Amino acid sequence: MNDILQKHEKIDILINNASVMTSGELVDCDPEEIENVIKVNMIGTLNATKAIVPHMKENREGLIININSQAGLYYKSERSAYHGSKWGVTGMTGSLQAELSKYGIRVTGVYPGALEISMEINKTKTPRAQNDGLKYSEVIRVIRFIMDTPKDVIIPEIGIKHINN
Repeated sequence: MNDILQKHEKIDILINNASVMTSGELVDCDPEEIENVIKVNMIGTLNATKAIVPHMKENREGLIININSQAGLYYKSERSAYHGSKWGVTGMTGSLQAELSKYGIRVTGVYPGALEISMEINKTKTPRAQNDGLKYSEVIRVIRFIMDTPKDVIIPEIGIKHINN
C-alpha cells in the first residue's frame, strides 16, 4: 500500500478479491490447508483493509469492496474451513460498515455464486457445465454499479448468481 500511495496521491477504492478453498470432511482436512484458507480469505482481507483505512480516513472518503461468496451467506457439507472463512468476511464487512461510515468510507460485500470457471481444486480449474456458471463480466458489472453509486449512498451487500445455479 505504501508503494501505491507513493506513486499515486490518493486511493479511492480497495477491492479485496483473494480466495482459496479447501473441501472435505473437517477431520480429513490438512491443518496447514485450513490455516492457509483462513490466512488468505480472512487475514489477508483484514490486513489490506487495515493498511488503506488510515489514508481513506484522512481523505474522509473511500470505497472498500469485499468480494466474498455465497458461501458467506449459506453453507454446504464438507466445506467447514472455506465457509467459516467466508462467514468471517461477512462479519468483518458488516462491522467495518458500522465503524467506517462516520469517516465517509463505504464498505460493500459482494456475494457471487458459482463462477463459469471453478475455483482451483486439486490444482485444477475446470469449466462448469454450459449455462451453469456466472460469467466474470457480470460480476464486473455489479462492481462498476457499486463504484458508480453516489458517495453518500451505501450498498451494504449484493448477491449475484447464475439463474441455473
